Amino acid sequence: MDGSLTLFTVQGTLVALHKHKVELAERAGLTLQDMEEVIHDVMANIEVVSIKEYRHKMNSAIDIMAAIDIEDVPYTALCLAKFLPIWSDDKDFQQQSVVRVITTKELVSSNFL
Repeated sequence: MDGSLTLFTVQGTLVALHKHKVELAERAGLTLQDMEEVIHDVMANIEVVSIKEYRHKMNSAIDIMAAIDIEDVPYTALCLAKFLPIWSDDKDFQQQSVVRVITTKELVSSNFL
């Protein structure tokens, strides 16, 4: 990565990323080695954001995501608070239209990496 991309996340995301790297690689059409390289590169640019910075958007995020996947509420709230898209291959995010979703395949093929 050249530093032009800064990613934000809630606490616990990095553990989940490693836990699901095989599934993520399959969804993105990447080899496991390529996915590990993407995770490594991305980790250098991730800022973990305190809930204090997005707590004010939790109710809106609940309205958007509660019927889809309640576990996605913090990520949605963070995106709403920072006016940013979400990077995810989770099809649950595709079921809403408020927060723009960028897939891993789109991210890898972009000029951000």
